[in-house]
Amino acid sequence: MSFVRPEVKLVLARYSEVIWAGAALVIALWLVWLGGILFVMLSLPFFAAALAFGLYGVRRARFHSRQSAAPKSEGVVDLIEQELTFFDSGYGAKIALSDVTRIEIRTCEPEDGEEDMFWIISQKRAPRVEIPASAVGGDEVFDALVAFPGADYENVITASQHKGAKRFLVWEDDAARIAREKVVKLH
Repeated sequence: MSFVRPEVKLVLARYSEVIWAGAALVIALWLVWLGGILFVMLSLPFFAAALAFGLYGVRRARFHSRQSAAPKSEGVVDLIEQELTFFDSGYGAKIALSDVTRIEIRTCEPEDGEEDMFWIISQKRAPRVEIPASAVGGDEVFDALVAFPGADYENVITASQHKGAKRFLVWEDDAARIAREKVVKLH
């Protein structure tokens, strides 16, 4: 028997990184309060951890608000080292993060129990892969964005809160962007 309601557990789990950031901040402030140059120097790593966990935790929590409401799909996502793997009934794909050229999110009108948000990952020498955001382990795609400098986290958050059909560009390789712009100029 648990004394914590399931809704509270869900919120605590969603904001766990933010809670850890708060704990690191409390430790850092306590060390500064103790005074002395040594304690102030010891508090610096805790301030850095609080900042990192806080920023990352808020981004994840805002993104997960949509995922928690969606039913889980049959697909499974796994991120090991620099390789993202997606398996679904009758379909599977391995994506080397170094081969990714473009990451998008496609949202669509929600149908009865159907997925309404998909990650679209384009690769250099392989067909693009479409992964349902509600796949088991789907948050691993969000975690993989760390490997892509300049990834637009705000577009991810906007997409996760968007109702209706739309595409959101999350990240694009410079070479892919230049090639796309050349094609657009030719037409």
